[in-house]
Amino acid sequence: MLTEKPLAYRRMVLSVEEGVRFLEEKRREVEESLLLKSVKVRGFNRERDEEAFVELFNRVFQASPDPYLPLEKGEVEKIPEEGFFVAEVDGRLVGFIIAFATGGGRVGVIGVIGVDPDYRRMGVATALAVKAAEYLIERGVEKVVTEVYVDNISSYNLIKSFGFKDAAITVYGAREAACRRHPVEARRMSFEE
Repeated sequence: MLTEKPLAYRRMVLSVEEGVRFLEEKRREVEESLLLKSVKVRGFNRERDEEAFVELFNRVFQASPDPYLPLEKGEVEKIPEEGFFVAEVDGRLVGFIIAFATGGGRVGVIGVIGVDPDYRRMGVATALAVKAAEYLIERGVEKVVTEVYVDNISSYNLIKSFGFKDAAITVYGAREAACRRHPVEARRMSFEE
């Protein structure tokens, strides 16, 4: 869904101290949840997951108010597997998160997170966020940042529930905004300021 109008995103920041607190609290929640016992979060495996991931990515963002560029199968090979996690239930991919470090390793970034519309509000995003938090904290980041499309209130509330605080509003042209959600382009985002 691309429009010609400029689009605004909320830049949100999480200190590593808040991240550790989130991790401790939510890890227990995930471990104790009967519903989440059936959710397995693991590293993305290109050979095994590529086709299912493309379908999932496009389904997630078609059901979202966010602008997005559809993902095509050949593009997945450009996404590094490092920091790329998927959630599955009974062998079916139901969610994903891509996390990476930038700024000389000081800044962790949640580039994109998505959950199949049929599996939302079941803790899948929380389980993915726990995995990404573990990954980024192990790498020694000082803070974690992400951006949320201002019209996507449910995503904003989700990210806020992880302890992220509002930092700024950034306005992009429509195409640039859509690229920021694209998993290939997301790693090129700069959050170093």
